[in-house]
Amino acid sequence: MGKRNNSQRKENVESPRKEISENEACNMTEKEFRVMVMEFIHRMDEKINNLCKNQEEMKSDIATIKNTMESFNSRLQEAEDRISELEDQVQKQAQAEQQLEKKIKKQEESLRELRDNMKRSNMRIIGLPEGQEEQQGLENLFEEIMTENFPDMGKIKVTQHFQYYVEEEW
Repeated sequence: MGKRNNSQRKENVESPRKEISENEACNMTEKEFRVMVMEFIHRMDEKINNLCKNQEEMKSDIATIKNTMESFNSRLQEAEDRISELEDQVQKQAQAEQQLEKKIKKQEESLRELRDNMKRSNMRIIGLPEGQEEQQGLENLFEEIMTENFPDMGKIKVTQHFQYYVEEEW
């Protein structure tokens, strides 16, 4: 039995990963038990150190992820700001375009009015100096000429027909 206990003890010491029952622990000598406990403590210490390293790596990874997220958030905020500025510019340009369209319509209307005002009658009176029709007025001048040339028609109402030059827009 002594040999068997020694071989079991060596196995227990050599393969510390195996669980040891209470009976086996009681059968061990104090020295073997201490060696086994020291190995167990050493293994636990290594595991704790590995866990600490892993924890530090995780902390580092988390910090890196946080920095990356902050970077993405700042880029996202910049993009949103730029989009907002562009939307404002588009709105301003749309307003400016509407104002320009209103001005263009106003200018076209003014141009149309000027053309209408610039139309002159196509009547040339021979023997009458230029500008005299403006002083006397065309209607009075026409009646005066008609009564001089046709004394009997002075009492008859004559309708006047004027012809205008109109520019065609193409």
